[in-house]
Amino acid sequence: MKRLLIAPLCAGLLVGCSSGAQEDQVIGQTWQVTDVYLTEEAPSALPESAAGTANIRLTEHSAVTQTGCAIMRAKIELDEQHVTIQDVQLKEQDQCEGARVHVHQLMTDVLVPGRNFEILRPGPTEMVWRDADSVTGPSIRLMTV
Repeated sequence: MKRLLIAPLCAGLLVGCSSGAQEDQVIGQTWQVTDVYLTEEAPSALPESAAGTANIRLTEHSAVTQTGCAIMRAKIELDEQHVTIQDVQLKEQDQCEGARVHVHQLMTDVLVPGRNFEILRPGPTEMVWRDADSVTGPSIRLMTV
């Protein structure tokens, strides 16, 4: 019986010690936007036909986002639990139509200066950014590419 109690305790300690490694796995990765939720109750606003249109690449102090119609460069504050959008610049691209316009509008509506997201990690290749300042605010689900 004592062995059964020790194993979960040891596993919990290993998970608790790995939080720095989790942040390292976020930085330098390209994250594909798989879902955008404008409110907690609403289904994803990202149409299936737009899969793979938007992605985000993170560094320690910036996020470069392909919105489908533009390259969005944002200064960010990033730690293990939060990302805060500070400043955003857009470089519009040619040939933007259809589902790409919708994805672009979603991304530019959600990734705005001052928005603070809580970072959730449901799995090693999955990340959710949930509005930290609003219980029902927007969130973005991302998967590593």
